[in-house]
Amino acid sequence: MSCIKCGVHKPRNNGSFKRILGSSMFVCFDCSPPKKEAEPVAAAKEETKA
Repeated sequence: MSCIKCGVHKPRNNGSFKRILGSSMFVCFDCSPPKKEAEPVAAAKEETKA
């Protein structure tokens, strides 16, 4: 499949489908890196107080 952002052809297992403008578009993992795990809100507030 061709990535909607970079235009490079990649296998389907090297990307995911995002809903853009009402249709599913393929985006490779290089263009959309996985999101980092969110910190618990309570732990972040404690760090700011100290």
